[in-house]
Amino acid sequence: MLRIGAYRVFVHMAVREAMAFRAQFLGSLYLSGLFLLLSYYLWSAVYGEQEELAGIHIEDMMTYLVVSALVQGAVIGGTLTTLGENYVSGSIGTELIRPLSFPLVCFARTMGSVTLYLILRGLPVFLLGAILLTIQWPAPTATIAFLISLAQALVVYFLLEFTLAQLTLFTETHSAAAQLWGLIVSFATGSLIPLPFFPDTLRAILFALPFQSMFYTPINIFLGGTLEVGPITETLMAAGLPSILAALLCQTIWIVLLVPVAAGVWRFSSQRLVVQGG
Repeated sequence: MLRIGAYRVFVHMAVREAMAFRAQFLGSLYLSGLFLLLSYYLWSAVYGEQEELAGIHIEDMMTYLVVSALVQGAVIGGTLTTLGENYVSGSIGTELIRPLSFPLVCFARTMGSVTLYLILRGLPVFLLGAILLTIQWPAPTATIAFLISLAQALVVYFLLEFTLAQLTLFTETHSAAAQLWGLIVSFATGSLIPLPFFPDTLRAILFALPFQSMFYTPINIFLGGTLEVGPITETLMAAGLPSILAALLCQTIWIVLLVPVAAGVWRFSSQRLVVQGG
């Protein structure tokens, strides 16, 4: 219990740090709303007079945009920047001598900021979009499944970002890893362009990777599981599971697989850090 309480402190610290920079927070809220508006006009122009493209109806596309804004409002990268700055400044040494797991400290900080941004940035933009664009609301069971999927999506987001952040210890700067992570979040997750719009070969590759679990999967669950899915979800559906339950289980599988990967990469990179005298 004392250990859990220690990590809870870092959750509170992350919330206070996020609230301290109010101008930055309000600016990101404004930009999130503006991005949703621009996305609406862009996709309206793409669809034109057509009712359906790539198997996605225009009404589902508008709902997709609004739910994507909610998820984007919640996910806020911090591990890459924190690890990079600590490494460059040398304060990473102080972090490592604490009698706590550094990955769990990073996870606690991420969950603190994610919770704050979800409530104060993602939710307002989502409600505004829901009113202006008239989205299709899911059934109560699908709503519960969406919330579970969103929580799992945030865990997948952290695990992948934390794993990629280890590049900082080899490049000695977090800018390259941050740019790569930005590209992944924008395109490979389906946040900017839904995965069914990609060419067949690229779409097959993206559906076979865990990135879809961060955005595409919770949005698909919100839509009732009507969109195209990847091979793992297809296999689970073939075994008799409903589409929504199969999508949730697919996320869980990726979390189970990514936890040892993230832990293994951290053990390797932290040993390199010690050798360098960090």
